[in-house]
Amino acid sequence: EYKSRLGPGNCTACRNGTFSQTIGAISNANCTACNPGETSAARSTSCSVCPAGTFSKGLMCEDEDGWFGGNHDSASASCTRISSNMDMGNTWVCDYGYDSVLGMSAREACCACGERALSFPDECRVCGAGTYSNTSAASTCAVCEAGKARPANASAITCSVCPAGTFSPGLGCEEEEGFNANYYGTCEMVAESIATSDTSICDYAIDYQMRMTARDACCVCGNRTTLPSECRTCHAGSYSNQAGASSCTACPPSTYSNATGSTLETVCIACPQHAESPAGSTKMKECKCRPGSAGDNNTVCSLCAAGTFSTNNPFVGMTGTIADSTLKMWAAADVREWILGGDSQSCDTVCTHAGLACSTSSGKFPQLSKTDTRALYGFFGYGCGSMSSYDGAASPMYYSGTCYHQQSGTSTCSGSYSNAKRLCACIEGSSMATSLPFECQTCRAGTYSDSGANICTVCPSGTYNSFEGSTSQAACMTCPAHAESPAESSNVADCICVPGFEGVDGGECSICEVGKFSNSSNGTAFRQCQSCAPGMFSNISGASACAVCDAGKARPANASATECLICGLGTFSVGLGCEDKESFNSNHGSCSSVAARVAGGETWICDNAVDNQMHIMAREACCACGTRTTLPAECKTCVVGTYANHSGASACATCLPGTHKTLLITWEIANTSDDIGRNFSSNVEGPCLPCAEGSFSASINSTTCSKCEAGKHGPAMGVSSCSLCPAGTFSPYSVDVTCGGSCNESCISSSGSASGTFSDGAGNYENSEDCWWLLTSVSPNTEIIISFVLFETESNYDYVSVYTGNASDSLTQQILRLSGSLNSSANVAKSSTGFLKITFTSDGSVTRSGFTGKWRAYGIPSSKCTPCPSGTYSTVAGAISSATCTACIAGKYSLAQTNAKYPLGVQQSYSTELFSGLSCTVCYNQPYSHSTQESDIENCRLAVDTGGWIAMGAKSSSDASAFAVLAFLPTSDLVTSSSTSQAYGPSNGVYWYYFPRQSVGFASSSSISLSSADVSDSSLSDSDSGTCSSRLSWHLDLSAGGWRAGCATSLNSDPTWRKMMFSCPGSHKHQQSTCLDCVPGKYSSLSSATACLYCPVLTTSENGSSSCECIIGHMANTNGSCTPCEKGKFKNMIGNGSCIACGTGKYVGTTGSTVCSDCMAGTFSLVNGSISNEACVPCPADHFCLLGQGDARKCPPHSTTPSGRWYCSCKAAHHVVLPDHFYSKPSSHIPVNFTAFSYIALESTQTLLHYMQSFGLTGDSSNDGTDLWTNSFSGDIAYVSSPVAQIDYFTRYARVRIIDGDGSPDVNDWSIFNFGVANGNGDYDGNSHRESFFGGESVYSGGNDGDSSINVGGVWGFSHKRGWTLLYLLNLGDSAANHRDGMWFNAGTNLTIGKRDAYDTLPVNFIGFSVHDTNNQTDRNFDGKSFPVWANEATCDPSGRYSNLSDAAAVFLSRDQMHCSLGLTWKQLLVLKQEKETRERISTGGLGKRLVNEIKVWVCDRDNECSETQNPMCFVYEEVHRVFIPWGLKAQVLHR
Repeated sequence: EYKSRLGPGNCTACRNGTFSQTIGAISNANCTACNPGETSAARSTSCSVCPAGTFSKGLMCEDEDGWFGGNHDSASASCTRISSNMDMGNTWVCDYGYDSVLGMSAREACCACGERALSFPDECRVCGAGTYSNTSAASTCAVCEAGKARPANASAITCSVCPAGTFSPGLGCEEEEGFNANYYGTCEMVAESIATSDTSICDYAIDYQMRMTARDACCVCGNRTTLPSECRTCHAGSYSNQAGASSCTACPPSTYSNATGSTLETVCIACPQHAESPAGSTKMKECKCRPGSAGDNNTVCSLCAAGTFSTNNPFVGMTGTIADSTLKMWAAADVREWILGGDSQSCDTVCTHAGLACSTSSGKFPQLSKTDTRALYGFFGYGCGSMSSYDGAASPMYYSGTCYHQQSGTSTCSGSYSNAKRLCACIEGSSMATSLPFECQTCRAGTYSDSGANICTVCPSGTYNSFEGSTSQAACMTCPAHAESPAESSNVADCICVPGFEGVDGGECSICEVGKFSNSSNGTAFRQCQSCAPGMFSNISGASACAVCDAGKARPANASATECLICGLGTFSVGLGCEDKESFNSNHGSCSSVAARVAGGETWICDNAVDNQMHIMAREACCACGTRTTLPAECKTCVVGTYANHSGASACATCLPGTHKTLLITWEIANTSDDIGRNFSSNVEGPCLPCAEGSFSASINSTTCSKCEAGKHGPAMGVSSCSLCPAGTFSPYSVDVTCGGSCNESCISSSGSASGTFSDGAGNYENSEDCWWLLTSVSPNTEIIISFVLFETESNYDYVSVYTGNASDSLTQQILRLSGSLNSSANVAKSSTGFLKITFTSDGSVTRSGFTGKWRAYGIPSSKCTPCPSGTYSTVAGAISSATCTACIAGKYSLAQTNAKYPLGVQQSYSTELFSGLSCTVCYNQPYSHSTQESDIENCRLAVDTGGWIAMGAKSSSDASAFAVLAFLPTSDLVTSSSTSQAYGPSNGVYWYYFPRQSVGFASSSSISLSSADVSDSSLSDSDSGTCSSRLSWHLDLSAGGWRAGCATSLNSDPTWRKMMFSCPGSHKHQQSTCLDCVPGKYSSLSSATACLYCPVLTTSENGSSSCECIIGHMANTNGSCTPCEKGKFKNMIGNGSCIACGTGKYVGTTGSTVCSDCMAGTFSLVNGSISNEACVPCPADHFCLLGQGDARKCPPHSTTPSGRWYCSCKAAHHVVLPDHFYSKPSSHIPVNFTAFSYIALESTQTLLHYMQSFGLTGDSSNDGTDLWTNSFSGDIAYVSSPVAQIDYFTRYARVRIIDGDGSPDVNDWSIFNFGVANGNGDYDGNSHRESFFGGESVYSGGNDGDSSINVGGVWGFSHKRGWTLLYLLNLGDSAANHRDGMWFNAGTNLTIGKRDAYDTLPVNFIGFSVHDTNNQTDRNFDGKSFPVWANEATCDPSGRYSNLSDAAAVFLSRDQMHCSLGLTWKQLLVLKQEKETRERISTGGLGKRLVNEIKVWVCDRDNECSETQNPMCFVYEEVHRVFIPWGLKAQVLHR
């Protein structure tokens, strides 16, 4: 604190940002400003450190660095005078005075003299977007590195890495699209001043030519930067495949990409064959055929055939008029193209470029015949009315309709024909100009022409070439380090230092230090690093630009250039902008007046003067007149009626988007003693009102709402933007424009447009002009609005008038008349009659630049869009007329957007695309395995509005394109029912039931059978019911899921099928963005259809059909009707074609058949078209006849069978050998009589011996207790599958550990395979009966885990050739197979200990482990035991092994089912049959007359891996070997 006056009174607090530790201080001089990186509250004795993410600059002086004092000797005296006034209490001198000695405002003078500070470090400010601070006590914030960015709302402690597909260049240069210098040399002038150390030009000087402050001119000339506040998306033609990219990689040559934000190079699509494109191409049309090929450049380029050529020159393709021999002669002379000279150009003028001479003796100029001359002049658009030779010119010539061709031996030129046009050929090293005269041009410096090229290619950027006529890119020299040059540079001096560096052009470049930047050469031969201007900052070295402070922030001139300050409450900063441009009113000529005074040297007028005509500050007038922009050097105070209730505001808020404000303007006299001050304005804000329907406002503080344009609509009040009319609709508000009069050059008529422009033409208009433009609306209820963007006519003499009326011939009401300069308050006119006329007249003297205006059509009201007519559709959003509505083709239809009923009856295969137009909302969507509850149904009922509907249906999967079955009913009709046999209804053509604790669903008839779901027509043999496909039934309030969807039943546990319900409005609308397909069973034969017709009886159709065809089992008669197929014939597809006779081995005894029956296995038939099974005769002995076989086939060698059989059995002393391809799936061939079986996969095919030896051990290896032994040599290996698990021997830990130590270094205590607890619970010997392992220490071969029912373990190998093969069989209770004595690591067979030959010799893919209660020492392939002979595939081996197989028949239908396995025991089958949830899964029965020896019963499993939907896989049981043998799918075996 301090107290500066004597007497009573309180001490004054030191202000925010300062502190004082002095007791009894007498002035604020004892209040010391906090250091940079610190801040304080008022009345502080010390300062606190700013946390990470914030900063503090310390004490700052207002514009101290930027003021320009001039050459006044008495500057110090002036400061003294100001200080004296301050001492006397005249502080206003620092607010409104102007110091004529210093040549600056008193505000600036005060700061310069040290009497006024702009701001104190009264708060720690958050780093701006694109910057960060990761330390405390920061005085500046760092700019995000290249490849990173930070939005304004993200944490300011760090920057985020840009993801793939985006990039950030770091500190960059702001695009400069908006600047127009109007004069030449200004940028150079500014740069020259800066180069001579006159940096003040960028602060206060006015540039007379550019009509702006030199500060702005500096910015335009390349001295402005941007911060990395966001990651930019990669443009088309490029990609970024890694995070943190500072730039995107261009697609390589001969590729293109039109995608943005691409993350992979694969987005770059190769050009068609024989075509090429430059790197970074974005469209396929940039692919051009290479020389030596020709064709459509965008699709196909073909190589030229032998004897032909292509150079991509204009005369290629003229072979129809120029002989091949001539073209070949030109090619041999390397003629690239022909050019056409202009009138009055002699041969010397046209034909001497690139080394060409007029004389033909040089051999460079091919002769031209009459035919050649005529063809080439025709190519340039000139017809040769007559032909003549011309002795005096080597160049062909066209003159007054006559073509003059060359004569052999001519050698002179003549220019006697003053209006002649001459032809000349271009050769290598030259190119043709693109406009008249079409001259051949030698490649200039900075370019080159490769051999075979027909154009001169510019040297790429970053290189230069000082020589003309260069023939390769090697002539392009690379610029020095950190220097760049534009493409086509011709001198090393063109290499200037890259932005962020400085140095002499063509010389060495040095990096700019922190706080400075460079991005132009300043108009000199030197690029110089410069300090950031006020309102901008930079905190990295090598900056190419300073960043502008973000909106809501500012930086004074005397503050550090490394950060911007956040604006406080009640203040704002717009960032880069124009100062109050919106509020000015020019009132004729004031801009010219201000500009003239500035040009006369009165630059201060743009700082403090008040303009009497415009009634605004001259500073604002300068900006409004285009002579001043502003950088955010200070935060501005909100005006009366506006507010900013948070720091960092970019604007003061009043009305929000979607509203408009009422604005009252009052005037008051400035109460100052400064004679410069005049009138000031203050704004009184009225209430914010919402925009009406059909109008919008897009920004805050809008004074008016704009009407929606044609093709758009405003659906509600208070919207901030209009919406495009959706596809299928249009907003028909468009205008026809006609014009006439003397302004013919600018008269452009148009029709059906929504907007356009009109103008008197380029340059000054003529005297005595008389022009008119008539705008006529195409559709009713159209409002036309015009406005002028440029206007300058002779005041009070030359006029533009605007008229309106109710007809084109009665436009008599004048609504606007303009003359002189543009007046923003009176340059808009509108007509609501649909007609508007504009006229322009000028007198006979004095002209001006004229005018340019724009017009736009709006709807009255524009809140609705018109739907396309029924029978049409449109994919165009934002359409302005019905011209976009296209008629539906045959097979499709559409309805206009009107109320319509929902489809009547049960719908099958109902398109999801069609359903999407019904405006229904999903309220229940679960898999069929989900248990539906009554609450689910009621929630859907509650989701529907009064009068609404419910839709219920099923889809085969979530992404299915159609509902399998679907129906609609009003919500009021969904009531509970109690009958299990009768559904109620019909409602909307459908019968319904809703039975709690039973089921819910619908059917096409009232007959149902709830048990507890509807099981009607569910039998596969019930073929005459006809209602199966139109039923849906879900269990309700039970543990089971859904039961059926059409004919698909037993779906209780299905996770793929979906149960779905929807809430639908009382009526729905079709949106005609597309035409809808006719559903199956309907058709439309006409275009523009509004509905589809049902197919006639006995016919049907597929989706989107234009006609109907006969159903399956029927054929078309000559009269077009359909009739059933006769007996002995069938037809299994839709169509009008003929029925097909049954083949051999088949028959059919009914009409209308869709399939023929097979002759029973064991019989055959050689007759086609059989009508009964009497044609099937028994198969002879030693032959077999499969199901539906047309002939008897002889048994394979070493097998036999009696007559009437469909199988062959191996003879005595023979065994079955199955084909190699049989063993494809290890899970399908597991021996089923094991107690437990699990298996693992190997990384490569190898023998088990090789696999065990790969660990580098022997049976005598010692357990040294290291991590390798403790963790096992293999680590934990998870099982691929455990198909047999009657006990948890293998599955308790679900893994095996190979070569596993006991956890301590005790030499021999380890096992080969450990299936139990890790490290065998400390021992692999004495406690064998408590653990699970194979190959233990010395006493036990393995452990039985305490289960006395198992005493045998097996190790198996699976190969695709032999299936599962036994490799090692061990007794768990003895010691023969311990790890030391069991030959686990040594070759050799020992059946005593259980090791088989296959352990050493059979390459396997999987290793299996088994335990069981039978010590089976027999080396047998388990599949060879389980399956008898199948005559079609198997063979009999005469080795004599395994001859005890029975004559049981193999009844496979095809090799595809040979691998199938039931995988269940009889005990497990009985359990499944007894359980309520699974009883429907299993079906069983006896074979009856099909009984064959030991095969008596069958079992079908719906959930078997070989089953199909509604078609379970069936097996027969072979009792001798107690195995289930694959029989076939149920639908097929029923035919037996």
